[in-house]
Amino acid sequence: MIIVPGGRVGLVGDGGNNEVATFTDATQIQGESNLTFDGSTLTVTGALTVGVDDTGHDVTFYGAASGKYMLWDESANSLKFPDSTYFYMGTGDDLVLFHDGSNSYVRDVGTGNLILSSNAAAVEIQTHGGASMATFTNSGAVELYHSNSKKLETHASGVEITGSLEVATIDYTDGDLAMT
Repeated sequence: MIIVPGGRVGLVGDGGNNEVATFTDATQIQGESNLTFDGSTLTVTGALTVGVDDTGHDVTFYGAASGKYMLWDESANSLKFPDSTYFYMGTGDDLVLFHDGSNSYVRDVGTGNLILSSNAAAVEIQTHGGASMATFTNSGAVELYHSNSKKLETHASGVEITGSLEVATIDYTDGDLAMT
């Protein structure tokens, strides 16, 4: 412990010109113009690096409630959120991603539309095991599946249904209706 009554202690770089840190009392630290600590708040101006490439560290940001945090897990190279911890995007918290312990949610609560966009040939919705649920082909067919079996497909000339079609009511106001 170093005690300097009424004074300040500074750590100076080896060139003698750069003051690395100044300690004015037990709770005040001033780093080389990019680091300050006032006893309760640490402020870093500029880049903050934790670890070096391929030898990083876990970083945890805790929330106000117990068990609510965000974790950068360096060994998994992933950002993790525990159940019922929300990930908000947009100035007005317009898009919300979360898992409540039972279900996963993508919730659009802002203005405008929720748009899924791809430059791939098709967008597919599958089960975790890879079974098809729906396929949306770019400028082409829409396919809907039941138990990984295609049941409905759109074509340029209409719709093809595999299996039976049950209709409770058919209403039409003009034109011809032919059923076979």
